[in-house]
Amino acid sequence: MTTPLRPIFLLSLPRSGSTLLQKLLATNAQIATANETWIALPFAYMRSPRGLAAEYWQDTCAEALDDVFAQLPGGEAEFRRLSSDFIRSTYHGLAENKVATYFLDKTPRYYLIADFLAEVFPDARFIFLFRHPLDVMSSILRSWHKDTFSPHLRSNAVDLWRGPELLASASRKLADRGLRVDYEELVTDPEGVIARVGGFLELEFPHDAVEKASAVELSGRMGDPHRGRKYDGVGEGSVGSWSGFVKNPYRRHFLKKYIGRFPEHVLETYGLNRQAILQELSRAPISLNGLGRDIAGINWFRLSMWLHQLHQQPGLSVMPPSCDYCQLG
Repeated sequence: MTTPLRPIFLLSLPRSGSTLLQKLLATNAQIATANETWIALPFAYMRSPRGLAAEYWQDTCAEALDDVFAQLPGGEAEFRRLSSDFIRSTYHGLAENKVATYFLDKTPRYYLIADFLAEVFPDARFIFLFRHPLDVMSSILRSWHKDTFSPHLRSNAVDLWRGPELLASASRKLADRGLRVDYEELVTDPEGVIARVGGFLELEFPHDAVEKASAVELSGRMGDPHRGRKYDGVGEGSVGSWSGFVKNPYRRHFLKKYIGRFPEHVLETYGLNRQAILQELSRAPISLNGLGRDIAGINWFRLSMWLHQLHQQPGLSVMPPSCDYCQLG
């Protein structure tokens, strides 16, 4: 009988260096991996009345599935077992490396389902990759939204407004099964990160893992759109890159309000000091460059979020739903 692969879940926000870390870990033959699988998300959400839109009415489906699993001899435990069996079998199918003992699943939005993963995979290890939320914000806007606020930012709203707090919470809850890695450490000392991960997983990595990482290929459509580029060097200049994002008074105001929304314990988990960030923002040089475009863009984004939430709640109310994103700026 095949020995089950032990899952490693790499949890991070998008634009946090997770593809680089995944490639570094994949240089060890005992770690199989594939491009972002997203495979566990449907299992985690299938019994939830929230967070999933479907034309068959998800809340009714969730109630029906609760009834189904309540009638099974194993009940809730049976649901967890069946979920685990299917996901593990998928990992085995993806693992071309037959000597692997681990399967690394790097799907950034797994920060939404960390509790589910911990329950379904009691043998799993977790790696939490942290990057400064303002760097994540600026990188997402620059990489995917042409350095503008627009309705399309809705596709990353959950990452920017809920993601930091959920990732911090998961890292605290699962500290006994997890390892924390900071983006700053990853790009300035990748060898040191590899050594720490090796100790955590009880594995030895090749001495030239950083060089070998550039040869690791990940197929599929998901993940970093720039993943095909060679990692000939790591981007130390990307640390603190948010300072170049503060171009005008509105962006400074926006980022101050954004960083101000996170509870103190979340910022402490990130190793950040709110007052220090606010002072940096106050000192950032600004001009009127793009001011009108940014104000118009954020209002289009607000309207998009409001209409989206209204569409997801048919018949409930014609009043604007409560929406963090609609209160911005």
